[in-house]
Amino acid sequence: MNIANIRESSEEFHLLETTGRTQTATMILKPGAASSDELEIHPHSDQVVLIMEGEVIAEVGTEQATMVSGQSLIIPASMKHRFVNKGSKTVFAFTVYGPPAYQTDDPT
Repeated sequence: MNIANIRESSEEFHLLETTGRTQTATMILKPGAASSDELEIHPHSDQVVLIMEGEVIAEVGTEQATMVSGQSLIIPASMKHRFVNKGSKTVFAFTVYGPPAYQTDDPT
């Protein structure tokens, strides 16, 4: 059993756990920061994003919406997206990818 503590994450993007079917990570965006410079995609992975703290602008495809603490969003595979923190407080988000979007050394 591998138990991860999401509150121990201190990096902008931190992979927590990976199995053959899913992957978890945290994302921290300081005020003015974005998850990427341009819209990005995960060609084979759906992404679930849960905002734990703060407020962020979600850009998905051609749509934009403000997400606040407690709200979640599913981004289908191959959908262009990014997140932008235009507020004054740090954003903390928990994400799940299925199947994993990032290569790791985890053999499971």
